[in-house]
Amino acid sequence: VLFPYARETVSSLATRGGFPQLVLPPINFDGMYEHHLATRDKAAGSAIATGLFLLTEHHAKDPILPLRFFKSPVFNVVSILFLLFGMAFFGAIIYIPTFAQQVLGFSATNSGVLMLPMVLGLTVASIGSGQIVNKTGKYKILVIAGLAVATVGIFSLSTLTTTSGYVDPSWRMAVTGLGLGMAMPIFN
Repeated sequence: VLFPYARETVSSLATRGGFPQLVLPPINFDGMYEHHLATRDKAAGSAIATGLFLLTEHHAKDPILPLRFFKSPVFNVVSILFLLFGMAFFGAIIYIPTFAQQVLGFSATNSGVLMLPMVLGLTVASIGSGQIVNKTGKYKILVIAGLAVATVGIFSLSTLTTTSGYVDPSWRMAVTGLGLGMAMPIFN
């Protein structure tokens, strides 16, 4: 056999080519949104890559992601929740520095410092929720409460204005960090 891991390679490439295209915005290198045909082409490429991934995973002896996992409702719910968690986390860490620089006129350093309340909130809430789960064994309520608090925090970020100072986005990032931090140790 010339390529003993050909199926795994195809599966890995299909994963890297399919799923990211679903979440990447249709923006070209000039920062302008691409034409709707390019968006359609990305969606088609993503569908083809996802199909290749499913085909290779179905026939692989040792798949990267066994398809039988998707028969479990717990796996499906956790996967959806983890997707939402990831969207919230990356959305917040990308949005705030960009907003701070482009709208509020902060320097790159100050917009990076603006991330500290979220990091501190993540740290404190992760330690606290990890200890609670360790002592009680109950984790579902922490995931629900954490994502609810994170939703409130992210919604509050959407109400920032051009007159917001340094403190206003800071407390909103702290709330977002507390919410995400409550769920983070449970997902990991």
